[in-house]
Amino acid sequence: MGPASRLPSRELTWGRILLGSLLCASILVPASVSARPVAPRGTLSAEEQVTIDIFEKSKRSVVYISTSELVRDLWTRNVHSIPRGTGSGFVWDERGDIVTNYHVIEGASAARVRLNDGRDYAATLVGATENESRQHTAGEEFLG
Repeated sequence: MGPASRLPSRELTWGRILLGSLLCASILVPASVSARPVAPRGTLSAEEQVTIDIFEKSKRSVVYISTSELVRDLWTRNVHSIPRGTGSGFVWDERGDIVTNYHVIEGASAARVRLNDGRDYAATLVGATENESRQHTAGEEFLG
């Protein structure tokens, strides 16, 4: 028999993995595990209620920001747009200006803003202040 015939088959390997996993689980998880009872929640404090009210009033202004960057393929010299990162921001005013943290679009060549209702727009950089960790962008559709 050659060396290849001594190797376990794929099914045998997966069987050993499954058996080992079950053995570890039976050792690590005690048999007497039971769910902890859930106590009913009391009334909310005034501070908690204020926080909930603020959230409810402002949640429609929160936006999702996705960024991309242009990179050059070293072999073909072609330029490609690849995803860079994501983050959140909020609508600042009626014109549609968006405020977000600087790190969200730092180094990005393009950004898109998705609104609470699902509409998606390309964004244009209006200004940035790295020291204050704030970023200011405006959706093209909002600039009129």
